[in-house]
Amino acid sequence: MENNRELIKLWRKDGFILRLYYTGKRVDGRYYLSYEFKDHFQPIFKGDDYSPSPLYAIDSLQSVYGLLGFLSCKPGDTDKEYFEKYTPLQMKWVNSNRCEDLQLLISDFEERR
Repeated sequence: MENNRELIKLWRKDGFILRLYYTGKRVDGRYYLSYEFKDHFQPIFKGDDYSPSPLYAIDSLQSVYGLLGFLSCKPGDTDKEYFEKYTPLQMKWVNSNRCEDLQLLISDFEERR
């Protein structure tokens, strides 16, 4: 991840924590953000490859829930290649009830929109 980053969004709910960072990285007009996702302070995902939809502000709740949707994908939801670089901890988490809890939060958010 780049060292030059600015926290633009902190989202917390039910023990989940997501931090989004602005890095200034743009490719073909799309912004790329760094992120850190934790479950009860346990780091689960960290990366610098999230490009939110250009339809929403990069610090919007739509961008937050868009990333959470990617992070809560389970085997069977998408191609198995999606999970090739997952660590054992990440695979255990996506197959856990906590991942399902996050999917419910995402579903609730989408229903309210």
